[in-house]
Amino acid sequence: MMTACWLKNMSSKNHFYKYSLITISSILLGIWAVKDTIALRNILLGLGFILGLAYIYSACRKQVFKGIQLKNWLPIILMSLMLLWVLMHYLFLSRFPEVQLQELKSTWLRTFLAMVVGVSAGLTLQKNVKLMNVLWLGIGLSFLYLFFQYVPRAYASKNIFAVDWYGGYYIYIGKINGVLMGTILFCGLGSTWIDHLRSKTFTMSLTNTVLPLLGMALTLYSYVFIFDTRNGLGISALMVLAWTAYAGVWFLSQGNLKKLLSKFKGILLLVVLTLGIFSWFAYQQTQHNSGWLTMIEDAKIATQLEKYPNWQNPAKYGYPITNTGREVAGNTYERVAWATAGVRLIPENILGVGVLAKPFTRLLQEKYPGATPPSTHSAWIEFTLAFGLPGFILIFGSLASILYLTIASPHLYLRVSVISIALTLMLLYTLGELSTQHGVEVLFYLMALLTGLRMPIGLNATSKNGLSEPVWK
Repeated sequence: MMTACWLKNMSSKNHFYKYSLITISSILLGIWAVKDTIALRNILLGLGFILGLAYIYSACRKQVFKGIQLKNWLPIILMSLMLLWVLMHYLFLSRFPEVQLQELKSTWLRTFLAMVVGVSAGLTLQKNVKLMNVLWLGIGLSFLYLFFQYVPRAYASKNIFAVDWYGGYYIYIGKINGVLMGTILFCGLGSTWIDHLRSKTFTMSLTNTVLPLLGMALTLYSYVFIFDTRNGLGISALMVLAWTAYAGVWFLSQGNLKKLLSKFKGILLLVVLTLGIFSWFAYQQTQHNSGWLTMIEDAKIATQLEKYPNWQNPAKYGYPITNTGREVAGNTYERVAWATAGVRLIPENILGVGVLAKPFTRLLQEKYPGATPPSTHSAWIEFTLAFGLPGFILIFGSLASILYLTIASPHLYLRVSVISIALTLMLLYTLGELSTQHGVEVLFYLMALLTGLRMPIGLNATSKNGLSEPVWK
């Protein structure tokens, strides 16, 4: 009787942790990049941190982590060393101590809290994979709200393209914030769907098939008609191609193709429909955004910093003119030229300036007085300028180690999800100015989440096909 009561209490406690951590994570992801939500973010991070510590402590008491090899802790070790490096940089190397102290008390503190929430949420999701789409629900609801903001604006302007890059009309200020969360939503839904498809418990239902595809379509619609973003659409295209190739190889490796075609004919129809919808969105943007057509030529000009010094102050000098008399696309030129200039500054600042706030601008103005570029538009370059090569190695190394360890784990149930999100983060932070505030917090949260998702804690049984199967039930 006492044993049954104890088991019931333990089950209730696990359910509490499970639903609390996943709900907090979902809400956080939904509001993290939304304007005027800092107070709510702080409350949720604090609450999630306490629950996460309690869950991890409970797991330690049950010896859940017993026998896990040190290599599996490498991502968390590298992230922790990064936080230590930030502190050491402030104490011994900082050139802007007041700014860095403020970042330590705000961004980096929230980043630490986000790591604990992320890894604990990942561990709970390992046992409850059917709740993966709940994790992405918060972002989905934010994009649904964004769509309802867009409709009256598009109607009033009599134009399906209702873009507001820099204003405050939409819940996301600046398209990069929409791209950040939209890319996470698109990748999360798509990769979770594929992992579900791989399982022997796969079922065709509204919640695990149609709704995720609608969420992905909403993201693409936002990329084209609300944000007019090339990097968001480009990353999504790469992921769709990778998933299609993977799904094709997996499908052909299953043996009885006739039986599989009969079982998955509805899915194949949805895949074809999805690819068609994606192609339509891509075509619409190429017609509206001419930057795609001249991207290579414009990028070549942008790398010639000495020949075309316009990048130092485009407002003053304008944009370069090509041999055919065409003005280069400003967006492409600025991104490539500023990134090139940023990379050239790295050898001169191996240990970084110590702050996340405009490290490129601070260093650039020392070398080119009067230069106005606000950023390199690449988080990896900004991280390196801020905390030097040690900082870059620790952050990127965390992500790379997650990718390597997951590729080396062929029987991991959420293998496609972890690999896809890791690769997406690498691309997203290469092409986006996401090196400050919530951009850092989201990155560390997701890296910690992926670490928890792939931690070999022996919670999942293994099926005949090598995949863990106490899920989707």
